[in-house]
Formats: sequence, C-alpha cells, structure tokens
Amino acid sequence: GGWDASSVGSGKGTGDGSDANATGTNPSSANSSGNSPINDGPLSEVSFWHARAADLAGIQLQLDAPGVGRVVMVLKRVGSTYLEPFVALRAALTSESAAAFDNAKFLKTLVEPCVALANASAKEVGPLMPGISHRVRLVWNSSEHYNKPERVFGLLRKISNEVTRRCASAVVVGDILDGNVLDASEALRASLEACDAWKTSFEFTRVAVNKRHAAEEKMQWRWSPTSLFARLDAFEQRCKDLLVVCDAQTQFAPKTPVPVFGGSQGVEIRKSFSDIRESFQVLNVSFSKQGAAQNALDVTASAWHDDFNNFIAKVKDLQVRFTNVMTNAVDGVRGDLGSFVERVDALRLMSPVGDSSSPIGRCADRLTNELITAFAKELATTKEHFDTHREKPPTHPSMPRRAGAAAWALSQHNRLLVPWQRLDVASKAWYGVSLSDSKKGNVSVSNSQTEFHALRAAYVAALPSFEKYAKEQHGAWVVHVENKITPSLRQRLENRLLTFRDAGDGADVDAFAATTEDGIETADGENAATGSPKGLHLLKVNFDDALLIASEETKHFERMYFQIPSTCSTLAGNREKYRQMREEVLTLVTRYNALVSRLDTQERKLFRDRLGALDKKIAPGLQKVSWQSSKSVLEFFGAEALKQVVDTTAQVDVFKLAMAEVKRGCETIARTRLTAQTKGRVYGEGEFSAAQAERIAEAGESFTTCRAQMDATLKKTWKTIFNRDSRFVQNQWRLLLRRVDAQILTSLRLAVKNALRDVSRALHGDAKTKEVTPLFGVAAVLSNTGATGSITGDTTASAYGDTTVSA
Repeated sequence: GGWDASSVGSGKGTGDGSDANATGTNPSSANSSGNSPINDGPLSEVSFWHARAADLAGIQLQLDAPGVGRVVMVLKRVGSTYLEPFVALRAALTSESAAAFDNAKFLKTLVEPCVALANASAKEVGPLMPGISHRVRLVWNSSEHYNKPERVFGLLRKISNEVTRRCASAVVVGDILDGNVLDASEALRASLEACDAWKTSFEFTRVAVNKRHAAEEKMQWRWSPTSLFARLDAFEQRCKDLLVVCDAQTQFAPKTPVPVFGGSQGVEIRKSFSDIRESFQVLNVSFSKQGAAQNALDVTASAWHDDFNNFIAKVKDLQVRFTNVMTNAVDGVRGDLGSFVERVDALRLMSPVGDSSSPIGRCADRLTNELITAFAKELATTKEHFDTHREKPPTHPSMPRRAGAAAWALSQHNRLLVPWQRLDVASKAWYGVSLSDSKKGNVSVSNSQTEFHALRAAYVAALPSFEKYAKEQHGAWVVHVENKITPSLRQRLENRLLTFRDAGDGADVDAFAATTEDGIETADGENAATGSPKGLHLLKVNFDDALLIASEETKHFERMYFQIPSTCSTLAGNREKYRQMREEVLTLVTRYNALVSRLDTQERKLFRDRLGALDKKIAPGLQKVSWQSSKSVLEFFGAEALKQVVDTTAQVDVFKLAMAEVKRGCETIARTRLTAQTKGRVYGEGEFSAAQAERIAEAGESFTTCRAQMDATLKKTWKTIFNRDSRFVQNQWRLLLRRVDAQILTSLRLAVKNALRDVSRALHGDAKTKEVTPLFGVAAVLSNTGATGSITGDTTASAYGDTTVSA
C-alpha cells in the first residue's frame, strides 16, 4: 500500500522536464534589488537537480525491492490491469532518474564558480563570468538531457539574477543621498563593469556555441539578449542614474567649504556659490522623501523614473546658475594673469566632476582655454617688447646700465614666472599630473593638456633668451671691470674729496689754492675762490663716477645672484663706509654751494675775508685729503670745514636780514603819502593848508624814524660782522652805504612822484572817467553895480607850495 502512493506521487513530480521545476525557472522569482530568495540563483538549479536525482534514486530503489518483484509476477499471472501502467511508469521513472543523475553530474561543475559568485563583491564578479560561461557551454555541448533551450535559458537568467543581486548588495543608496558618494560611486562603476563582463562573456560563449553547431540549428543559441538581459539592463540604467546623482552630490554638496575669492566682488561670488549649495540641499531632501532610497535599485518600481527626471531637471537649472557665476567670477580678473590663474584654479577645483559632457565642465574648459589664450598673448607681448627694446632697455634713470639691462630682462621673465608656476601647480589638480610630469611619461593627455603643452613649449623657448641676455650684460660688465676698474682702482680712490663743478684739468684748483694763500684779486676785483669771469666756482663731491657706478652695478648684480669680480667684492665690502663719507662730504658741498649762491657779486666782495677763511678750510679737500685718507684726517677736515660753513652762513643770514630790513624801510618811505586831501571833501578857506601842513609834518617824522632804524641796523651789522675786516672790506662797506643812500633817495623821489600824481588827479580828474571832483569852495556876492566874487578857499599854489618846497 504505502509504496504505491509514494511512487505515484513521485511520478507526478518527474515529468518530461517541461515543467517549471525541471527547467529551473521560477515564475515567482523576486526582483533585482538584492532581496531575491535563494532559489533565484544558479546554485538553486544545481541543488534542484541533485535533490531530484536523490529522490528518484530512492524511488528506484523501492521499485527494485524483492517484494515489488513478487507482486509484479503475481499481477502478470492474474492479468491485472494495473500492471501495464505500473510498468510504463517505472520505465519513465528509470529514464527520469538517469536524466537527473546526468544533469546533476554536469551541473556539479558550476558549483565552485557559482559559490564564489554568491560570495563575491561587485569588483570580483567580472573575473568569474568567463569560467561560468565556459561551464554552461560544457553542459550544453556534453549533457544528453540538460541541453534543452528552455533549461539553459533559465540557467542563464538565474546567473543574471545572481550578478544583479551581488552588485546591488554593494550599493547603499542612503549613503549617496547623505553625500557619502566615494564608496558608492566605486561600487556603481564596479557593478556596471560586472554587468558588461557578464554580457561580454555570454556573447563570446554564444558565438562559440553557434560556430560549433553551425550545422545543427536546434543546438544553436537563438535567444534574444534583450529578453535574457531585460532585468540586467534595467539594473544597469539604475546604476547610471545613481552615478548621475553621485555627480550632483559631488558638485553641489561637497564636504569642503566654498573657497574664499579675493577682490571687490569676492564676497558676492562666494555667496552665490553658497546659495546654489543651499538650493541643492533643499532639492536633495525632497528627493529623499519621495522614496529614492527604496526605489532606486528596484527595477519594478516605476515611480523612480518620474522622481529622477524631476531631480535631473532641477539639477540642470543649478548647473546653469553655477556656470553663470563661474563666468562672472573671472570677468574682473582677466587683466591680471596671476589672479586669472588663481580664479580659474579655484573654479576648477569646485567642479570635480566637470567634463566636456556637462555644462559645468564645458564652462571650466572654456575658461581654461581663455586662460591659455591670455597667457599666450601675454607671452607674445612680452617677447615682442623684449626684442624691440633689447638694444636700449627702458630702465629707470637711477639704475646702472649693465645691471639695469639685466634686471629689465629678468623682470620680463619674472612677469610670467609667477603665473606660470601657479599654472603648473594647478594643472596637477586639474589633470592629476603636472604638465612637466606628463611631458616625460606615457600619460594619456587630453586636448586641453595638449594646448597646455604647446603653451609650455613656447614658454620654455622664450625663457633662455631672457636669461642669455642677462648673462651677456653681466659678462660685458665683468670685462669692463677687469679692463678699466681693476688696474686703476687705487688711483681712483686717491682722488681728492672735492672739486669744482666747472673744473677741467685742475688749473682752477691751483688758482683757488693760490688765492686763499695770498688774498689776491682778479682783474675785475673778484676773489678767484668766489667768482670768476666764467661764473661761480661751485663745489661737487669728487668720488670717482666709475667706482660709484661699479658699486651700484655690484649691488644690483648681487640681488640677481650673479658672480661678482673680486675688485667689486672688495669695493662692496666698504660700500657703507664710502656711502657715509659721501653723505658727509655732500652735506658740506651742499651748504657751501648754497652759501655762495646766495651772494651776488657785490656781497661776495663784502664777505671776502669770511669767504677767504672758509676757502682755507675747504682747500685741503681740494688738494690733499682723499678717500683713502685716515679716519682722523677725514673727521678733522669734515668737522672744521662744516663748522666754518655754518658760521659763515649764520653771518650771511644776519647780513641778509639787515638788508631786508633796510629794504622794508625804503619801501615804507616810498609808500608814505605827502598829500592830505580826502576823497569827496570840499575844503574851505584855510582848511586844506592846515591839513597839508600836518601831513607834511607826519611824513617828515616817519622819514626820520625809518632812517634812524636803518642806521641802527647797519651799524649793528657792521659791528657784528665787518668791524675787524680788511681795508678792502671796509671800502666795500662804504660802497654799500652809498648804495643804501641811493635807495633812500629813490624812495623819496617815488613818494614825491606819487604825491604829484595825486595832485594831478585832483585837478584834472580821473584819466578814465574824465570826471573832476570839487576840491575848493567859491562864494559869489551880487550887487546893483554888478557881480563880484572871491575864492573862499586856498589857491592851488598856496595849498601845494609847501609840499614842493619840503620835498
């Protein structure tokens, strides 16, 4: 009894292989989101056939038992109707058992790679697929019972499901929405590589199978890849969509803060980028609330498409805003190449996922190309400027010739050096390798990098010309020093401290010395030290110009790190010493020249003794004291000469103040009014005479006071300065007094002239208006005999007679 039920039941479960269990396909298999049941993979197919073979082997063992044989013999004898169905069923069972054992035997070859696949990460899936495909091909070619299209198709689809499940298990959508996209992006790319590896392996296997069975159409794989990989393709598209989300997160929600931009618009630019990031955060929160984390990898969830398309549309709007801010950020710095490089570098670092396929990437490439163009233009302009002016460099007048030319050439290079260094450093972040490094190795180079390499070649080609020119200028200077300066260095330092500005061969210096000794006069009465037919003898510092230029050349060449000749090194070691000496001598020269220049010819004669004493103090600097004299000699000469200059200057100041006071007195006399008339007043009889007499008295008193003050000032000046001077100076002082008297007389005449002008204006009126103003009153008396009259005022003669007489 019991075995009949089991055999019948088993018979129903082992049909001809066309049912679902035989093919290994399960219509209720789960989706590709990683939550599929275990029987959705290739191992479930292998387990099914091993279990089926074991079950059928157990039934076969029961049917082969001795008791069953005796029952069959009894049924044959009695001619039972159950015997024929039983025999047919046992034959089918035997056939199915053999098929199950054959299928299990060949599918066992899939156990090892499929177990590895079930435990593999997304990166490990790809290398496993060729081995699995090869074993499926082995089963198809060698198995007698499993090489049915529906069975192998189901096996291949289960392999696809397992690939999808292993890839999905590595992707955490929640991390992507939280901004942790680094690991997620790697997992998504590994998943796409795994799916492509499985498709490539299948296609290779399909071609190999069809080639082997070219003559047997039924043994060829005629399945459509679209139907086989429908879910796999959907999963790949979801991975690509999630990569887009990762790029948006990287672009608009990075972990780094917005960089600080310089310039007047820096704060506004930074705020614009911050606003874009805040807008993306709002969009990201909304996208997460719509179920993106749950629907992203579920290929059966149709709501994902609408949510994703809405997300992408808003991301594109943010990209447009981002590119507009990028363009505005560089508009204000295009004129400054260094700032242009820094600004483009900051913008490219803010565009980590930018490439030619995205608006932000295209904008970054456009700005980079503009930077390259601007740099190339600046390089061409600099090179043209250098070639045009290299024969006569436009150096500052204070710069020495050779060092100035070398500094100018290097400045043309340095004009581009700093921006270029920034550009080369920035290229490491832009392309992952510097331009210099990529030039040396087998590194793939983009179009943008190619343009950079062309720019670098032009820059490197221009660089040697600047350096060569500077070295040529330095070499020419070294030759000049060795040929001209070094042989005569000692002689040049033996130069006297002072010389005359107009001195030619030194004859004037000798005349100056003779004059200071003997006190002789020139033909026109001028001292040779203070005047000559050619003009003033002004002093100048007599430090050798060639040494001064060499010292300046040395200072500037040292700053440019050029080698300095030993002669110039020695001179440079005493640079501060000679500088202090020149400063002290220059102070003396400046004060001496200022003193002499303040005196005219007559005043220099008057100060002959003072200037003679001063010239004696100055004479050693013209005759004996040199730049190599001892420190004590230099200090003594400088102190004594400067003291004499200061004392003489003080005496000249006193004299100038006295003469200025005399001049003011003469001006007061010239401005004094000698008429008493008041504008608009008509004088009666006797009134004007009285007023005029009073005015003349006041004027006379004013003249007396001014003359007394001038006399006092001149006497004090004479006693203070010229009392003990020579006879020549005393004669010059008397001549000065005569000139002062002449000035006073001139002032008196000017006062009288002004008075007469006032009288003429009063009598004849203003020359412009021709209007005569009444001055005197007239009274007329009428009588029967006729009219008689008399002038009640003063006559003109009586009114102004006293004035003319007094004058």
